[in-house]
Parts: sequence; structure tokens; C-alpha cells
Amino acid sequence: FCRAPPRSMLKKLSEVEKRYRLQRDIEEFLSVGDTTGPLPEAVDVVIVGAGITGVALGRSFTERGFSICILEKTDEIGGIWKSFANVHSRVNTSEVGYRIVDQEGPKARPNIDHSPTFEIMRDIHILAAKYCHGKIR
Repeated sequence: FCRAPPRSMLKKLSEVEKRYRLQRDIEEFLSVGDTTGPLPEAVDVVIVGAGITGVALGRSFTERGFSICILEKTDEIGGIWKSFANVHSRVNTSEVGYRIVDQEGPKARPNIDHSPTFEIMRDIHILAAKYCHGKIR
């Protein structure tokens, strides 16, 4: 049965997969500004890594009035979620344990339980666009 599934089963699986597809177009993400510009001459805080923790720290320091620069080894943000996650990766904890809080705007919402890669990447980009725009190198 597994080696030669019936066509009707494959069709049904394809329909379900399309309905629950997790992969989205990365173009939907908000801009975080130029990540290849020169380093600033002076900042109050240097953050290493533009993953979920680096961007959350960037928000915290920016809200408190500090100037920041986030150093990222790649030209894209997202940390392990960008480098190692795939469309099937999910947070292995409940929503409350892995949330970026205090989002604003029309697309703001809490993460669902066991959030998929796209939601985590979207959250990272939302925070980076608002609080770290142009401050990631």
C-alpha cells in the first residue's frame, strides 16, 4: 500500500497539503533595511546575531533609548530559523513559551501553539523592521 498508494489517496493528500501549506513567499516579509552598509562609528550596544534573540534584544535596547548595531554573519536575518529550519519545522513548545510579545500593526497576533517556521520568521522581521531597521550589518 505504501509503495503504490492509490491515485485517489494521493489526490486527497495533495488537496490537504495545499490547504495547510506552511511555506510562504519570503517577499511578504517587511524590509529591515540595508544589511551591507558601513558599520557605525559609535553605538551604545553591539548585539551579535540577528536571530530571534538578537532582534528581541534590539527592540529592548531601542525602546530604552540606546543606539544599537546588530552584527549578523549572513546577509539575512533569522538565525537558526533561517539557516536550519524548513517548512515542516515547528517550535517544540507551547505558544506562551516562545512568543515575541507586544507586536503592533494590522498583522499582529500571538503565535499559535507549536508555531511553524513562517510565523517565527515573520515575527522576527516585524520586530526588526520596526526597531532595528537599518541597524543590522
